[in-house]
Amino acid sequence: MNPGFQTVLNTDILPGPLWSRPIKLAKPLLYYSAIAKRSIIVPSGYRSDGLSVPWLFRRLFPKFGSGRRASIVHDYLCDVRPDWSTGKMAADIFLEAMVVDDVSKIKRSLMYFAVRYFGPQWG
Repeated sequence: MNPGFQTVLNTDILPGPLWSRPIKLAKPLLYYSAIAKRSIIVPSGYRSDGLSVPWLFRRLFPKFGSGRRASIVHDYLCDVRPDWSTGKMAADIFLEAMVVDDVSKIKRSLMYFAVRYFGPQWG
């Protein structure tokens, strides 16, 4: 089965600072990953901060720009750390989901590098 989002992103933006995770899923976000060979269900009510980008680079990589769905799946995997996953696999799924979302090659490469080498690591 090909990787892909099986539901549309339906969010509420909550008031407050960005570090407070102001994106709240109004409905579950379902993503099938060919890497994990399974569906990942991010439940409704899950909160994310969008793309975690240092302020210096936010003009190039806006927190709520392309890659937002991929970042929510990645945030969720990093928060719950399922026993079938590792930090590297979560980063690889992030890259896979950005390809699905047609994020430009240069942008997704830079974002992948950042989460792979500076993001959460486990397993």
